[in-house]
Amino acid sequence: MDVNEEVLLVRHLIPSTLFPSRGQALQLPYSRRLIEAANDASDKLKPFVAIHWKLEIAEPDMMPKCVESLIKYINQLKENFGISNVYLTTESLLKNVIASESEVSEQHHNAIKLLNDTFKLNTWISTEFLNVLYNEYPGYEEELVEYGIQGIFDKLIITNSNYFISGPEGCDFISAKFSRKIGEARKKSMINDKSILNEMSRWPLDINV
Repeated sequence: MDVNEEVLLVRHLIPSTLFPSRGQALQLPYSRRLIEAANDASDKLKPFVAIHWKLEIAEPDMMPKCVESLIKYINQLKENFGISNVYLTTESLLKNVIASESEVSEQHHNAIKLLNDTFKLNTWISTEFLNVLYNEYPGYEEELVEYGIQGIFDKLIITNSNYFISGPEGCDFISAKFSRKIGEARKKSMINDKSILNEMSRWPLDINV
């Protein structure tokens, strides 16, 4: 088709195909260096449990029960599977800074503090696993700390984890696409990698805590 008009604007929603009639768009692979960095980080953490928790979803009054149930469940995993480390990813709290006053309350901060006081929490910040990329690509520090790169890095590490858990209803967003996609990737990996012990599990909300 011949088109003579100038294109003034194209608005593209990335998850959707721009030209559906041309078929499904091919998924772009992640950077090889980012995959290598995540694989190296995963090897250093193993055996570990990875947690994806959108804790801002929970009402403040639910936070004590959510975090105490999580601590109890992690202790069970450590006992049952010999897991040593805990890797946490959450969009709400980074370096204990309030991301949004309207979403994150004192109870949310107290929950993270209790979790961190009970276990040594590994995050993409505390582990400094991305420093290798800072050194390799000087001048791109701002891009590397944006959620896009950090989110991909978290996704790759969680996919490699021995055990992957997310929050139950009342504590987390149970329809999160991020967790579902990771579970699907882990299901494929489990065929050849016996160190991956589950697709994704939600810790039970213990009514006795």
